[in-house]
Amino acid sequence: MRVSLLFANERKILSLCVLILVCWGVTLKTAAPTIYIEDSGQFVSSVSTLGHNHPPGYVLYNLLAHPLTRLPLGEIAFRVNLFSGVCGVGALCFLFWLTAALFKDSYVVIFTCLLLIFSRSYWFLNSQSEVYQLNLMFFGGALYWLWLAKNRAGQTYRRLLYLWLGLGFNNHYLLILFAPLIILYEYSGKSGLGWKTNLTRLIFLFLGYWVSLALPLRSARGAVMDWGHPDNWDRFFRLLRRAQFQHLEFSRPVALLDKLNFLGHLFRELAGQFYPATLFLALFGVYWLYRKHGRWFNLLASIWLLGGIGIIFLLQFPFNFENRARFSVYYLPVFWLTAIFIGAGLKYFKDKERFNKGWRLLFLLLPLGVGVINFPRVDLRDNFLGFDQGDNLLINLPRQAVLFAQGNNIVFPLSYLQHVLKKRSDVVIYDQNGGVFPPGDPASSLGNSQKFFTLMRNKPANLKTTVYGLLFQKSDQPPGFPEERYFRWRYQNTLSYGENEILAARFYFKGLALLQRKQVPRAYRLFGQSIQVGRDILWLRNNLGQLYLARNLYPLAKREFQEAVRLAPFNPVVHFNLGRAIAKYEKDYPAASRHFRAALRFDPGYTKARQALAMAERLGSVNEKKSR
Repeated sequence: MRVSLLFANERKILSLCVLILVCWGVTLKTAAPTIYIEDSGQFVSSVSTLGHNHPPGYVLYNLLAHPLTRLPLGEIAFRVNLFSGVCGVGALCFLFWLTAALFKDSYVVIFTCLLLIFSRSYWFLNSQSEVYQLNLMFFGGALYWLWLAKNRAGQTYRRLLYLWLGLGFNNHYLLILFAPLIILYEYSGKSGLGWKTNLTRLIFLFLGYWVSLALPLRSARGAVMDWGHPDNWDRFFRLLRRAQFQHLEFSRPVALLDKLNFLGHLFRELAGQFYPATLFLALFGVYWLYRKHGRWFNLLASIWLLGGIGIIFLLQFPFNFENRARFSVYYLPVFWLTAIFIGAGLKYFKDKERFNKGWRLLFLLLPLGVGVINFPRVDLRDNFLGFDQGDNLLINLPRQAVLFAQGNNIVFPLSYLQHVLKKRSDVVIYDQNGGVFPPGDPASSLGNSQKFFTLMRNKPANLKTTVYGLLFQKSDQPPGFPEERYFRWRYQNTLSYGENEILAARFYFKGLALLQRKQVPRAYRLFGQSIQVGRDILWLRNNLGQLYLARNLYPLAKREFQEAVRLAPFNPVVHFNLGRAIAKYEKDYPAASRHFRAALRFDPGYTKARQALAMAERLGSVNEKKSR
């Protein structure tokens, strides 16, 4: 079968240009004006300083985005945010070219591309500094180059496919997950199996991948952000294989119920991206693709299953609010493929009957309706939450302070403010990984930092909340942070986990400040608001439980600790706290002992839990003798 090249005729060029303008228009309308929450500040800092961030370093992202920091347009963070829009346009172009080859129908192609433009995750990630849009561009490009390699016999597209895969491996491991299926499909058939062809494949694959050699080079030259210090081979390969995160992603088995909950969440996310009216078409699209492009459908369906259901069973994450947010961005290739299935469904109905102009207009209104519904959920143009968070923290620090910081929503905004905007250079900041704010001597200073974190491990308030508390040491209301505006926004939109955590922390610590000033009713009202915003945030539940326990409000304390155990059933501290509350107020020593044993099972060196277990067993045996 012959397929057209990228620009086969003027009509295709015009259609693609219009779609790109629509995509850029909605992206510029909703793009964040500064850093967003979570990883955004880290990415902007690493791009601006040409350093590297958390494993695997994302060196290609930094190199490609760095030229945009020279644009005389808005804040530096806004310029880096636009790079996600550039990558999103690249993913859109590959969708256009691939669906044009599959459907050979300009109307269906435009419908499919509009559907992707207005889908929630694609639109949302176009508006902030994140790595997932670049990953989607490499994913879409790999599928399109594969189509050309299989349908236009020639070595050029095959070489381009493997170079593209190698470049994509630098960016995110999701493409490595899909690569075996793509390579297996490329190998299918009788042509191109000689040793010269195989050697060419390997050469182009490694040509793309070894852009990663920029990591040790930048580290050796003293990069400002030097996560993992990959200036020797051991630390270099440790960074590439994400060794630091393997205990989070693979080591701890979770219950089957968690996996089933994630499956339900996947399909809810699909409904949230495109809404049921359009998902209905995907069922018919699967049938049409199977009939018209059987082998190609097998590949797309296999990747869909691996990227959706497969990754749920591969990664060992418990089902909670934070991990639901993490999985939503992992599903982006699945959403891209779902748009193709929906477009194929429209093609099925279009082939069945003659579409008049009224039907065509009705179906084109479907993506626009999805965009109208999704717009309030993706609009970041007035979102200064991440910036305000870091800026107010620096305002409240005394001169020449030393700050031990933990948590993405604290460390990453501070990295942007200090590394890029050069604010409060008198403050010395340490983070728990020594990557965003690397110590001068990794062997000694980082060791001291880790020792400090070890001492803080079993404190009632963890280090993250201690840093949040600094915001309210000097004043009831730090300048420049309108909590109530964001709080009202909570009920108009679905905020992310990080946004909820910031707001919940500020309500909680504002309540603590009022409690110290004996304004009890106002304080408890703020505690209630913190729970409304952050009902699934572990440290908030644990800290409120500690607060209520200290004030002899046992029913409230028990409720908070039980919620903390529900959120983190493998966390030894929350089991210990719940056991302590039960032993103190209910005198149910067997029930308390069960929680102390759970704490020791997850942390055998937890001395306080071992002492509490011994005391509970002794008191339990005394009570048992008395009852006899």
